[in-house]
Amino acid sequence: MLKNNTRPVAIIGESMEEREKFKSPIWKDDDSNKFLYEIFPENSLAIVNVPNGSDEHNFLHMANVTKYHLKRMHFINIVWIVNGAKLVDMFEYAQTCWNCGFTKVLFFGNNTLYTYNMFPSLEVESVQHLQDYFNRDEIVNFHQYPLTFAITSSPPRCFRYIDRHGRVAYTGYMYHMLMTFIEYFNFTFEEYPHDYHDDDKVPLLNALIMGNMDFSAFPPYPNRSLFASDVLWFNHIRVIVSNASPIDKYKYFVRPFDGLVWLLYCLIIVAASLNLALFVYVKYFRWEVSKSFMYICSLSLFQYQLPIPVQSWRFNLLYILLLVYSFIMINYYLCILSSLLVLTIYENQIETFEDLGKTSWRLKATQEDIDYYSSVSNISPIILNISLAVDGIVLDSLRRNLSVLSALNAYDDKLEFYLYQQRYLKVPRVRMIKPVVLSSPFFFGMRHNLPYMKLFNRYLMNLASSGLLWKFYFDMELNGILSGELHYLKDGEGGDHLLSLEYFYAPICLYCFGWNLFLTQPQISPAMQFVMKETQKPLMILTKPLDLTWQQNKTGKELEEILLATEFLYEKFSQQFLAIVSVEIVADFVYMANMAKFHLRKLHTVNSLWIVPQAKMTDFPPRCYRYIDRNGNLTYVGYMFSILMIFIEKFNFTFHEYPHNYDDDDKEPLLEALQTGHMDFTSFPVYPNKTTDASDVLWNANIYITVPKSKPIAKYKYFYKPFNEFVWLLYALAILGATSAVAFLTLSKYSIWDFSKSFIYICSIALYQYQLTIPVRSLRFNLLYILLIVYNFIMINYYLCMLSSLLVTTLYEPQIDSIEDLASTSLRFKVTQSDMDYYKQLPNISPIVESLFVLEDGIVLDDL
Repeated sequence: MLKNNTRPVAIIGESMEEREKFKSPIWKDDDSNKFLYEIFPENSLAIVNVPNGSDEHNFLHMANVTKYHLKRMHFINIVWIVNGAKLVDMFEYAQTCWNCGFTKVLFFGNNTLYTYNMFPSLEVESVQHLQDYFNRDEIVNFHQYPLTFAITSSPPRCFRYIDRHGRVAYTGYMYHMLMTFIEYFNFTFEEYPHDYHDDDKVPLLNALIMGNMDFSAFPPYPNRSLFASDVLWFNHIRVIVSNASPIDKYKYFVRPFDGLVWLLYCLIIVAASLNLALFVYVKYFRWEVSKSFMYICSLSLFQYQLPIPVQSWRFNLLYILLLVYSFIMINYYLCILSSLLVLTIYENQIETFEDLGKTSWRLKATQEDIDYYSSVSNISPIILNISLAVDGIVLDSLRRNLSVLSALNAYDDKLEFYLYQQRYLKVPRVRMIKPVVLSSPFFFGMRHNLPYMKLFNRYLMNLASSGLLWKFYFDMELNGILSGELHYLKDGEGGDHLLSLEYFYAPICLYCFGWNLFLTQPQISPAMQFVMKETQKPLMILTKPLDLTWQQNKTGKELEEILLATEFLYEKFSQQFLAIVSVEIVADFVYMANMAKFHLRKLHTVNSLWIVPQAKMTDFPPRCYRYIDRNGNLTYVGYMFSILMIFIEKFNFTFHEYPHNYDDDDKEPLLEALQTGHMDFTSFPVYPNKTTDASDVLWNANIYITVPKSKPIAKYKYFYKPFNEFVWLLYALAILGATSAVAFLTLSKYSIWDFSKSFIYICSIALYQYQLTIPVRSLRFNLLYILLIVYNFIMINYYLCMLSSLLVTTLYEPQIDSIEDLASTSLRFKVTQSDMDYYKQLPNISPIVESLFVLEDGIVLDDL
């Protein structure tokens, strides 16, 4: 086996002293205190020397040492040197190796090689040729070997219920995944005993760590003490909250306008009343404020029964302005109100954690969940502030009943399971908000050094690719109904009675308020003064010291002692302050985060403002770029980078990064390095040229243009959108023509030229108001009157119908859909110099595109 061996060799001896004599080529001087699985790759060979090989205790001791040093690498080839051991001892050693997870084992004793087969029964056989050892088949039939896991009360992953025949039935998508593995590879299921109704998972995790249980049928939080299977997907911890409730019916009458519009409307009424009172005083020398107010209120509501208080051109102008203003406001109000009365309006919906923090609700979770949230650095402080610990059984009961009295959190698969109950509701009772509390990988917890670990991981991947995994996952709704965990909710009896008494609470209150004013005549104060005191919070400012050498030359323990001896800033500040953290360069972000963590100890929930440099963290996203992760490590990502790295790993290359200025967007130096042979590949797409070799074409990449999305038009434009400009002009000319005709008829009969009075009369007829006195009696006027009634009937009804339709939709400005549309705007096509040079040499590029080119720096362009 050692002849022509190219694998790294790990030598394991008593007290681990012998490995110093056999240092691997990959061995480093600082690796002397590390476990072997941290140093050696998965294709290594381990040689274990057992002193006095016939002593079972020595072998058990070395097996435990090897188990810990080959953690997560127990499937490699291991040669045991057991000089003096007998064949009977080999059976004990083989059973010990199986319990430790060592399946590729050779025993060397008395100048003979032995190996073992576990199934169908334990056998130890000599190895005459090594090729026979390497040609052994992988174990796929475990002959009813017990596989142990616990049945937990954690729907929809794994739970039990009593079926209609009175038998205990097990179900859950994680349970079915494990049972399919058991049936396919001929295991036998052995249930781990525990209290089913106890929601505490810590005893089960301890049993998994101690090796008393093989798998966990629930997703544990990421834990270094656990051995995990391959990750299948990422689970998200989400929050469900009560769905927004309908507003009270009486509020519908104030909903068409918001508070500012109502205030503006009232101010205009008051201002117009004061103007009219001033007109009366100027002409008749008496104040009639109340009478003027009543007249203006009647006029604003299209009621013209009251006599005109004064005759003057100023009043006529005010009359026309109020007529137009009231026409717009009243019709807008009626159109919106008619739309609202056939709808159901709801209160503001909770969409973010900030919205949830403004309510009085508490986020109910188990103590284990809260402890895990507190240990994570990237969780929202709002979640920590509103969390409330409750018992797990009570929490599952609240989730099952879809409680609307508090916010509840869980993994999204559990929340989706319970939300299936709302499938047939018209309006959901609760809803899941989009922000994610935390994300964690979904995996099966496994016993350390499980012999069939690689077989199980390969089974999981095949299960996912075949679609059976998702079949198990989507069957959880049916399993929930059959088990009684879920029951479909129904809407309450009776419908929503439109125009019930509750709708009229607002006008009744307004009517009673008017009677109260009439009977009591209260004295209203002319003005009210409000004084607002601005509260200023103290500021805590954290900056990096000028001398940075002290933390580089100190060990972790010395650095901790220095920080502990430092006077913390939280000792000087109360809870009410703002922390400002200044980061000069991107590389100092992790250092400043640790500094803030120490100085804000016990006060980590305060508001903090981070001033970070505008440094470019990416180069060619999404093809190849890098970033600094939350642990301060430099990470490379991108789909072209991933393609190259898979090629490197598959064919056993090694990756060397070509040195260049990462923040420089100019690709010409990289292309020159490719042409001169200093670089092998580019991790960015290159324009077609004859100077560089190219791989096979994968697809044709299209160059598109992004433009701003069209914005909604301003709200005031809705009032003239029913007609286009030509129709409005025609309508205005018809009004002026009819006014001139009435004025000439009056002049010809009474020798009085009164154009303003004729204009007011025609405008009143155009708005369906007929309270004014007819200015002239004649056949010509009657004919004009009939024509105007028919004309206005068509125009006003068409306008109101169109306006009612437009007010329940959102109108947008014209969208840019072509190069010609883009050329008609002030927008320009920003490109780099290399892109512009390439575009201009193309024969089929549009001249319009060339006219829109504007040069821009590549870094600035990527930021845009």
